[in-house]
Amino acid sequence: IDLLAAIGALEHQLLKEQREGAPLLPHQIPPAAPWTYWILMAGRGSGKTYAGARWLDEKAREKPVRVAIVGPTQDDARETCVEGVSGLLAVNPSIRFLKPHTLIWPNGSRGRIFGAYHPEDAERFRGPQHHYIWCDETAAWRLLAKVWPMLRLGLRLGERPQAVITTTPKPRPVFLGLLRDPGTEM
Repeated sequence: IDLLAAIGALEHQLLKEQREGAPLLPHQIPPAAPWTYWILMAGRGSGKTYAGARWLDEKAREKPVRVAIVGPTQDDARETCVEGVSGLLAVNPSIRFLKPHTLIWPNGSRGRIFGAYHPEDAERFRGPQHHYIWCDETAAWRLLAKVWPMLRLGLRLGERPQAVITTTPKPRPVFLGLLRDPGTEM
């Protein structure tokens, strides 16, 4: 068996299922409320990105809201969470992506892409407010200790602001504290 051909066929099937609204697996379904942070922590191929994209898109479709998509770098967030094979544009092709960092849903929901790598990235969280935030590969953010407090301050719009965190495990103090937060579901 040609391994590359088999992987290509599997990727093709997964993309087809995503376009057709593939059902979520049990670990990809958001926990029952109330929660502030939902952490999907698993290895590669577990469907974290697809679950994060589906969750954020559903929230943005419900009513006009402000959302943030945050990755290790702004480019990482764009390439994986927005343009990736299981990212937002694959889940909902009707989203308008105004490069380099703005997304607009047909109902007026607006999203912005952020990074957590450069010193000025932490400063970009001063001011913006969000209903929902998708944090990708959070345990690997270079400036996790600086970005996380600013991001939390901006998660304040609506009755129940929430963040989904999709990441592979890494024992960082801020991340370990988040795991112990009473508002966290995993």
